[in-house]
Amino acid sequence: MFALDSNVLIYILEHNETFFEAAQSAVQTALDSGKPICLSILVLTEVLSGTNDKLALEFLTASQFTLHDLNQDIAIRAGKLRFAQPGLRTPDSIHLATAQAAGARHFITNDDRLCKIDAAIEIVPLSRFAKG
Repeated sequence: MFALDSNVLIYILEHNETFFEAAQSAVQTALDSGKPICLSILVLTEVLSGTNDKLALEFLTASQFTLHDLNQDIAIRAGKLRFAQPGLRTPDSIHLATAQAAGARHFITNDDRLCKIDAAIEIVPLSRFAKG
């Protein structure tokens, strides 16, 4: 199972000139796995804070995405991640803890800082999906 950082979806929704193709390829790879794509509920906040486009909400609540609420287990996991990695920001720790709790094996992000985190899950840089 794949989990996605908000930035991957933001690039798609904004048709980001630099990262759109890589983000689209990453999401397609996740879709091709045939498994649900894990998203922390924070994705809604982070993505929708930059747009009031109704289509963005429809995109994020599409059936291939599974939104996971913040609960006690995820909060504890996130706290432990932050304790072990003091530079880790709270939202990022929640995204990673959500992915862990959901059983995701891969977390795709364009945040280079996260690629250095030991989160017991493979952190996949978005650049891996770039062409050329």
